[in-house]
Amino acid sequence: MKISTFLLFSTLLFVTTFSAQNLLTNGNFEAGGNGIGFSISNPNYIEITTPFLGTTVPGNFALTTNPQPMNTAKFLSGADHTTGLGTMLAVDGTLIGSQQLLWRAGSAAGGVCGLTVGKTYQFSYWIKSISTEVTNTATSADIGVQFTNISTSALVSGTALAPLPVLGWRKVVYSFVASAPCVTIALYNNNTSNLGNDFALDDFAVFVPLSATYSTVPSTCFGANNGSITAYASNGVTPYVLYSITGPTPQSNTNGYFSGLTNGIYSLTITDTNAGTTTVNGISVTQPANLVTTFDSAICIGGSKTLTVSGGTGYLWTSVPIDPSL
Repeated sequence: MKISTFLLFSTLLFVTTFSAQNLLTNGNFEAGGNGIGFSISNPNYIEITTPFLGTTVPGNFALTTNPQPMNTAKFLSGADHTTGLGTMLAVDGTLIGSQQLLWRAGSAAGGVCGLTVGKTYQFSYWIKSISTEVTNTATSADIGVQFTNISTSALVSGTALAPLPVLGWRKVVYSFVASAPCVTIALYNNNTSNLGNDFALDDFAVFVPLSATYSTVPSTCFGANNGSITAYASNGVTPYVLYSITGPTPQSNTNGYFSGLTNGIYSLTITDTNAGTTTVNGISVTQPANLVTTFDSAICIGGSKTLTVSGGTGYLWTSVPIDPSL
């Protein structure tokens, strides 16, 4: 007797909105200088422009593609973080204390507006040291962040201290909860040393934190190993550059669709263009249970036998030769 089954499968679907935006204008300094998306208006910070003289004094800053010509004796040659060919903000740290504000968000230091009260946002920037005299924590810039119109803030990743030059660019991320539609954001340097204390900043961003959802399709039958996961990213900063899953069938790609999966538990991680990541754990890819049928047995002509089956769904019974009593 031949027993077959029709299997039913379904998709577990989580609906998401695809949206992502840097709420800062000109965070990478490529759209223009001071007053375009940011403000530097402290008299203790003085802008210098090309052609550079090859020397700086504490408090000098420049928007430049390479800090080395600013101070040929001490500054290191290097490229911006955005493309390696663009502009960065290079700073010879001021000797004046009392939290002298440097970079401030908004063309007139008005901050970031249009925020939702009570919603969590993230503020990030990239920093590196640009002087041969930066050799330890005492000679590294110590960057503080000043927020207004927030209820809470916290350092998410990175440190206030600028990295040693050998480490290159490093990302710093803060989270904050807006308490008003406009939040002002400013940076200052706590280090007032004349030795070292030289740094560059690039790629400022304010955004809703990256989040992820997913849908799953189970394998079509027991042992088929053809399940799938589709990942959906939202918020963060587009484009989303990497999707990856870990579990029985690990995979990585740039489109978020994973197929040919063995049943089991997976973790999904998505990375955006701002190097932000989000991870969802405990994603289950299932398969139907294997069919378990009645053991073989012999019966006499005219006798009867009850047939049983478990596993799968939606059974269709047939026999060879045809038995109309089924």
